[in-house]
Amino acid sequence: MYIFEPYVKNKWSIPVLTFCVLSQFSNPIQGLYRYFHFRLHITLKPLHIFGIYCACCACVTAVGILHVLSYEPFNDVPKAIEIITEMPYWREHSDKLSGFYVGSLLSVYMIFSVIALLILINIGAGCLLFFNHQVNSYLKTLKVHMASKTIQLQKQISRQLMLQFCLPGMIGGIGIVSASCLMFLPEYSGGVVMLMFCPFQWVPVLNPIITIMCIADYRRQLLRLLKGKNTTVGSTIVVPTATGHVDSKNQQGSGTVHTQF
Repeated sequence: MYIFEPYVKNKWSIPVLTFCVLSQFSNPIQGLYRYFHFRLHITLKPLHIFGIYCACCACVTAVGILHVLSYEPFNDVPKAIEIITEMPYWREHSDKLSGFYVGSLLSVYMIFSVIALLILINIGAGCLLFFNHQVNSYLKTLKVHMASKTIQLQKQISRQLMLQFCLPGMIGGIGIVSASCLMFLPEYSGGVVMLMFCPFQWVPVLNPIITIMCIADYRRQLLRLLKGKNTTVGSTIVVPTATGHVDSKNQQGSGTVHTQF
């Protein structure tokens, strides 16, 4: 089976692929930050976070290079020419195929790129699950020393990070099922790769909705806005110490500043 893509080997292919995949690792990195903050009592500096992103970027770029190397110019693959020229649309528009590249799903580069991508995604998911579990376990031991609302908020954030990480996979599954169904239509003329990526445009739209659904304070503020009432904006600051207690000047373990508008 072959994948047909136009201009896949231009200078922007690898940066675009790297950015799309790397953006999904922001949730595991946030989980890592919370793990260091709560469990190890170490606050990572921006330089540390930048270094982690650079390491992830290097791994994802390597996967992108493998993916791009799996494609060959359309005219160099006679079997692919036979397949695509049998499709009704391309039979009449064969002159537009000159800029296309063909990738075989059974090529070594394609197989290794898919395996490497799956490994990276599963490592990210596993790390996020581990970090969330560690943070939630730590919060259970602080029920006496930390405000219950703060503990509840941190658990909601854990849930939010996990759902946002799984969102691209769920959307990708919908795209793959839809594209697979289209391939069996009698008038199928290609374009499944484009259709598979179209649903991903909804990720930036759905991420804020997931945040509002997971964080109770955001839900309450949204309901107040919809009812036309004044809203309050608050922030909770938690400072864990080496003894597992939470220090604060008001001795509550959290401080909240509210501003009405």
